[in-house]
Amino acid sequence: MSESKTNVSVFGWGSFLPALTLIFITLKLTGTIDWSWWWVLAPLWIPIAIGCVVVIGFISVGLLSVVVADLAAKRQMEKRKKVFREKVAELKDKENQE
Repeated sequence: MSESKTNVSVFGWGSFLPALTLIFITLKLTGTIDWSWWWVLAPLWIPIAIGCVVVIGFISVGLLSVVVADLAAKRQMEKRKKVFREKVAELKDKENQE
């Protein structure tokens, strides 16, 4: 007989930050620590701030890649237009010579 074992962490990151926040609030309200409320509530807002920075970074990289791709496409189009104009000019020269 084989038993399936599941390892469930009761105290993972999902419950660590709220627990830490509650500890900080308790210490602040009892006067044990003399921190600003910003730092007492930091376990709540720092992960959100980090997430926002990551999202903004991904959006910035995405927009930058679109701009670079657009510039490359415009340069390629200008090269093709130049080659086309040169070919048209050659054909006109040949036509004028005949």
